[in-house]
Amino acid sequence: MKKYFLKSLCLSALFMMLSCQLLAQNYKFPSPQTIAKLKNSTTYIVLEGGMGSEFDVQMKQNAKQYWTITPYKIIDMDQFERLCKNPDNSFLMVVAGQYTIFGKKIDVNLLTLVLGVKSGDINKMTDVMSVPLALLDEDGDSEEYGYKLGGIVRAMQYLLNNAPAEQDKGEHLKNLMHNNKNGIKNCKLLLTSEDLVKKEYSPSQIETLYPYPFEIVEHDAIEQAINKKDNACFCHIIGMQNFCLKTVIHCADGKILYYNTTREAPIGLLKSDFQNLK
Repeated sequence: MKKYFLKSLCLSALFMMLSCQLLAQNYKFPSPQTIAKLKNSTTYIVLEGGMGSEFDVQMKQNAKQYWTITPYKIIDMDQFERLCKNPDNSFLMVVAGQYTIFGKKIDVNLLTLVLGVKSGDINKMTDVMSVPLALLDEDGDSEEYGYKLGGIVRAMQYLLNNAPAEQDKGEHLKNLMHNNKNGIKNCKLLLTSEDLVKKEYSPSQIETLYPYPFEIVEHDAIEQAINKKDNACFCHIIGMQNFCLKTVIHCADGKILYYNTTREAPIGLLKSDFQNLK
């Protein structure tokens, strides 16, 4: 089936704070009017339709617990083509997108929440929020993200439910995460080996840097913690051409507990991240 492609992207609220400055983006939280329109809509969750789609598997099985901000229906791409011309509809879907970072184009799988538009052109739809899920390689294959998708979906809704009363370029989000940061000491940080730079941090080394509960686990443990709404948190890390976006998200409610970006080649948590998490 057809997969939509967004030609140009700005970073979403989830990854915009320092990134906007580095990438000269001018992202704002969606306006109160846009959020009100979203909340009065039915959200159509658009399945990709391909074999083994991580998005399709997770959303068909778990949409009821992942998506709570609006009523929803699950549809396929053919239904999307008919429904997307109604501005009163909203759509949650995975598209292929492209960032330009330091002069280099980076292809990503992007989770996007948009409002319909009469023309049906996805590039003209109001982007309520978009989040990069994983890098795409030359063959169109992406890194695995299905195990943490539910937590990312919750994070999107958390930000929408905690948006400022007026449009804001970042100070509100900065304050929101500052207020949330203390929550990390009260929950267990679930790490995968991919979250650690070159797997160079052993549990004993991490203990010298990070004083709160943590565990190095497999992907399915994070998926289970999200589905069970455990008092735990996980990392969502995207590395793009000497640029790394790092976020820590609470499994149960999607709160953003930590955010950082580094213009360094290593992809993953650094010593400085563990120190900043304290």
